Amino acid sequence: MDAHLKGNLTAEPEARTYDSGKTKVTARVAVNDSYVKAGTGERVELTPLYFTVEQWEPAPAFLTAAKKGSRVAVTVSYTHLRAHETRHD
Repeated sequence: MDAHLKGNLTAEPEARTYDSGKTKVTARVAVNDSYVKAGTGERVELTPLYFTVEQWEPAPAFLTAAKKGSRVAVTVSYTHLRAHETRHD
């Protein structure tokens, strides 16, 4: 099963090449979501979720070229997804 994440990069993606010659790109993605309350029409912003995305080669070109703050959409394996919810007050 796959998960589709749409969010913003919280830092520059990091590429690391190992002795085996394989390259892994690691990126942090902040996903913000909101909903509208039924009846009141009030928009409610949910606590952002932060995900670490690791992509082995071939990494999508957009991921290696994207900069901090860039809006990205990535597909990841749900079973390998690591979510860390962080609250900002």
